[in-house]
Amino acid sequence: MAEERGISANSVLIELLSAAISEDALPKAQELLAQALKGAEEDANQVYGNVPYELENLSESIEKINTQLEKLDEEISKLSTEGNFKALRLRIAEKEELRGRLALLQGKRRTLQGRLEEREKYETQCYRAHILRAIEELEPLLRQRLAALAGI
Repeated sequence: MAEERGISANSVLIELLSAAISEDALPKAQELLAQALKGAEEDANQVYGNVPYELENLSESIEKINTQLEKLDEEISKLSTEGNFKALRLRIAEKEELRGRLALLQGKRRTLQGRLEEREKYETQCYRAHILRAIEELEPLLRQRLAALAGI
């Protein structure tokens, strides 16, 4: 039906439920979808943690290190032209340490991006499961409502 009309399956679901549901008897279709989405997100957070938040924090840390590296490069260049080799060695060592931390964080980011993809797939499956559960719970009420509408 959705393909015939060129609209999403969620839109068809909302239309069908809205047509069959009286406002007093059952929750609105949009509320059911919102509850399903919220439940799916909570399920995914329980299984995978809050990966988007972790990824955002990690990206911020990587950006800070990149900024520190840029500043160190400028300072190293300045110290090199001044001939201050003792301070230069310290800044180079600091730069190498930051590069190591950066490589570690970038590896963690790649791992988190993989987990995020898995989490999104799992969340989609949970969303479908929540919708199906809601429909199963509503089915007897929908049948009664449709029968009442058909009898009119």
